[in-house]
Formats: sequence, C-alpha cells, structure tokens
Amino acid sequence: MFTDEQLKKILSKQKILDKGGFDKLQAEATKQRKKIIDLILEKKIVSEENLYEAAAQHFDLPFINLK
Repeated sequence: MFTDEQLKKILSKQKILDKGGFDKLQAEATKQRKKIIDLILEKKIVSEENLYEAAAQHFDLPFINLK
C-alpha cells in the first residue's frame, strides 16, 4: 500500500483531510492500536474507492475500478 506520510499528502492534496486532522486521527489510531487507513475508512472520512482514486492521481497512475 503506501506509508502514513504518503497517505497524509494524498488526503491533504485532495482536500479530504488537512494535516492537523490527519495528525489527530493518527494519534487516535495509535491509541486504538489500529492502522490510520483503517480508522479513516471506518469513520467514513473517505470511501475506499475515492481513497484509491486519489492515490492514483497522486502517483500519476490511471484509476481502474475492478468492481
């Protein structure tokens, strides 16, 4: 997948979550012993599809939905 820093950049660039909000969620994820990406999806801050579409744009790759 991608690192927490990459995830932070992706969400910030797409204006889905600012860096301060990401840091708060990261602290919460650590406290709950969860991965930050799992917490973001669990809280429905972004859908899984939109997250991967944003990641594809970030890495300059085509997004293909296989569902």
